Amino acid sequence: MTRIAIFVEGQTERKFAKKLIWQRYGHLTPKVNEIICHGKGRFISIQEPQAYPGVDWFVLLIEVPSRDTLVSYIKDNATNMIFKRGFNLLLGLLDLFPDKRSDKIQRINAINTTLKESPACDKVRVILAVMETEAWFLCDWHMFQRIDTRLTTAFIQSHLGLDLVTDDPELAYKHPSKTLDEILEQVQRRYRKRSSEIDTVVGKLDLGFLCSCTSKIDSFFRFISELDSRIPKSHTTQK
Repeated sequence: MTRIAIFVEGQTERKFAKKLIWQRYGHLTPKVNEIICHGKGRFISIQEPQAYPGVDWFVLLIEVPSRDTLVSYIKDNATNMIFKRGFNLLLGLLDLFPDKRSDKIQRINAINTTLKESPACDKVRVILAVMETEAWFLCDWHMFQRIDTRLTTAFIQSHLGLDLVTDDPELAYKHPSKTLDEILEQVQRRYRKRSSEIDTVVGKLDLGFLCSCTSKIDSFFRFISELDSRIPKSHTTQK
């Protein structure tokens, strides 16, 4: 059985990754478990590999305490998870923000240098979302009207000067989560990364549409490419 672990820096990414798994790969019968890590200890208790009847592959979503600890969590657990627990891929999802776009290559090199210290590094990947995972959300400009019918692209452009239809949110917006909050504020809603607010936004996303935006959000496609390459029968279809 293929076993994949996805390490994320917060609940936004965990909730989004869970939706992605079920909508993009749900027809392949996954088993999804979640772990939320607290405290300073970085070693995760992982159960022995087991078979689940009727399940083709297993994914473990691991929310670490902070952005700054994600790479260390992966490195410290890689040997055990890959060699003893049978994971085929450890995939990290990390915001580039508050670093600058010009720091991306330097940040990636630093991450890779750290991960190369693990003997399991060939089965470890970290994707930097530019600038934040919320940039991916902004790419689905239809999502805002699903939240509130007043939030048309014309309304957003006239009030905030944002051209969501044309812009690549990874390149156009410095702080995507703040941009998302500013848009929702126009209709007395908020996005402050509270659980209910995340649920509202993630729940309204159309992943099929996101997957059609091949000229934008490059880091999103890097992320799903890593999953596609490991998941069995990964000629995926959208539900």
